[in-house]
Amino acid sequence: PLGQAVGMCIAAGGPGWSGIFNAIAAGTILYVATCEIIAEEFAMGTHRRSKFIAFPLGALLVAGLTVIHVQVGHGDSHDTTTTTTTTTTAAPTTTTTATLASVATEPAWGEPMATVAECFNVMAQKEMTPGTSVRMYISKTDDYTGCYAMCLEDKRCYGFSYKKEYHLCFMKEKDAAIGDTGEPNVWSAVLVSRAGACALPAPRTTDPTVVGAYTQIEDAQVSSAHQLLVPGTNGYILVERPSFFHPGGGDELASFYDVTKGEDLKATTKPSTAILSITDSAFCGGHTFLPTGDVLIYGGNPWLTKNDRGEGYTSGLSNIRIVSRTNPNDVYYAGALARPRWYPSLIALEDGSIMSVGGSTNVDTVPDWQVNPNYELWKMASTDGSVMAAAPVLNELPESFTSKIRGFWYPFVTYLPTGDALIFGDQEGIIVLPSTGEVIATTPALPNDQYWRWDKAARTYPYEAPGRLLTVELADTVEANDPLGVGFIEYVLWGGNIVKAGMYDFAFDTAIRQKIFFTKRADGSGYYDYTFGEWEVETMPGPRFQHSAPMLPNGKFIFTGGAETGFQGDSGASWYPVFDAWEYDPSQPIENRYKVLASTRIMRVYHNNACMHPDGRVVVVGSDRNDISKIDVSNVGRDMVDASPYGDVEYRNEIFTPPDWYKPKPTIKTMAKTKFAFGERFTIPYSTVDGAVVVRAVIHTPCMATHSTDQGARAVKLPLKAHTQAVVGGADGSFSVIAPPNGRIAPPGWYLLFLITETGGWSDAVWVQIGN
Repeated sequence: PLGQAVGMCIAAGGPGWSGIFNAIAAGTILYVATCEIIAEEFAMGTHRRSKFIAFPLGALLVAGLTVIHVQVGHGDSHDTTTTTTTTTTAAPTTTTTATLASVATEPAWGEPMATVAECFNVMAQKEMTPGTSVRMYISKTDDYTGCYAMCLEDKRCYGFSYKKEYHLCFMKEKDAAIGDTGEPNVWSAVLVSRAGACALPAPRTTDPTVVGAYTQIEDAQVSSAHQLLVPGTNGYILVERPSFFHPGGGDELASFYDVTKGEDLKATTKPSTAILSITDSAFCGGHTFLPTGDVLIYGGNPWLTKNDRGEGYTSGLSNIRIVSRTNPNDVYYAGALARPRWYPSLIALEDGSIMSVGGSTNVDTVPDWQVNPNYELWKMASTDGSVMAAAPVLNELPESFTSKIRGFWYPFVTYLPTGDALIFGDQEGIIVLPSTGEVIATTPALPNDQYWRWDKAARTYPYEAPGRLLTVELADTVEANDPLGVGFIEYVLWGGNIVKAGMYDFAFDTAIRQKIFFTKRADGSGYYDYTFGEWEVETMPGPRFQHSAPMLPNGKFIFTGGAETGFQGDSGASWYPVFDAWEYDPSQPIENRYKVLASTRIMRVYHNNACMHPDGRVVVVGSDRNDISKIDVSNVGRDMVDASPYGDVEYRNEIFTPPDWYKPKPTIKTMAKTKFAFGERFTIPYSTVDGAVVVRAVIHTPCMATHSTDQGARAVKLPLKAHTQAVVGGADGSFSVIAPPNGRIAPPGWYLLFLITETGGWSDAVWVQIGN
């Protein structure tokens, strides 16, 4: 151990010195092992010759391996003079070293290395094999620094070589230790490439109409592990994991964060309002909206300390809370769950009842008996939530399904137009009849590379892969009494990781997508038969998990936050945060669905959230457990990251404006009414501008985000019945549609109504209520 420690400490001196001490360590290990074998197996107290032969053999073995390691090009070679730059390329059997002239001008940190183009030209001429590295050192001292990195198709550079076939042509950040010694002229890069030219990449565009834009808005008073857009408002209920530090000095668990839009169309906010009526640990519960628009928070966390005085919040594991839509400080406790639930998923059903799936009876890693292999149904009796109809009804799920899920925490659950529910775990999904728990169908097995990765694939917490239902497309032929309205739905899950993944294990860089078709049985039972489309496996721009993925009004999705590696939780770690926003367009061919957009400087990992705002932009909040000193941000350069001024917890909020938001917009005019029965026909009056030709009307559930999930998220394209086009600068248009024909297509409640143009732009939303 001493030899290993010394070898590691002086590794910067080159493989020769470290190899010597590693050889000594290996020889010592064999020496001790030989002594033990002789003493135990041969009952001999001493055998000096055998013991001492073992020592040089071990030393020679490791020394030989070190020499081989250097010869095949995996060691370090550098020139420490003040006038040369050394590059080393690695081939399977040879080492090539090129000495270049010194660089006259030091490039600015974070800029492409245009001033050292000659170095890259030399690199590009070498025969490279995938997986080999070239390090370039430019130094005026005996010190040097190196870094591993990659550059994806968008020419951004990322830490740790994940995909071997891309070029790196960017300068990386300087070594902090060298910078501290007053030696600024040290920078490094690494090329991980196939054979071929390595052209210096052009800078990415910052045009917001192409890549969107991040804008920082007012800080919140609580961090946001939960984010819910309150129906009828522009504000959000934010619920945090107590952090002991609030910008305003309070220790509340929740607040109402009101985001308004000024005349200049830039986001501004009103001061946060503390929600002091939540006195238990609502954090880590499930949530959804009741038909009234009130917020239901179901289950939660055990007792939590809320400040440094030892005060705390009582256990919320078994509590049902209703938060008033009109006054978030009016919180009503509506009884107890059938089972305590930590990390359950909730969806609303056609009759206004709530289905709560999974979770566990206690926190985090728990014995099997504490996992909830079941779900429960709950419904309030009165419209004001003052009376509960009955205790929640518990239904068990089959062990054949639940045994394949690591913890059943925040599983992907969605309500189908048939009245059945899809529950997807880590590797498969089941369709159940909510009233009984009867399993009606099981999804096909995933392709092998999505099922096994060293161990079982995981898509639930703590390796959360956001799962979303694509827009439910009601045909224009649908009528008010249509029992179904649509013949299939489609859903997608992005990312995930392997079970037992550590902080350095890369998340999946793939998404899985599937169609589910259904037809009503002819036997009069009311049941549906299901068939499944082939799994589509999509390649994303890179590995990513624990990100947020809100849907835009036009059916596209925006990804924010998350990380390339790691796992979630209080002890979780995400070594490489992702700073780029991505766009996902499900209408495109499989190879064209992803687009890398603008970057933020704010790191958002565990407990980050993002919600679509009523104007179609994305409000980005939260993140904790993100001490920048413990996370490698070399994928963008540490100088490109704004560390939280509040420590490990992030209270700064942003709005991401997607590119389509800048397109010409129609404006919904005052409607005659905004509350509609199922199947009711209504007209949307609107005005327009050049380039804003209206073609669709859609409704969206308000956002209810936590831990990469948006529980119950749904968008429905409404059937068009008549349309009079608006005249630019003249007469208003009218867009006549019918409301969803039943609560299976759109459970009763509040929705955001948008008009969509033929180019993918949209109006600001109008709040409407759907249901009888």
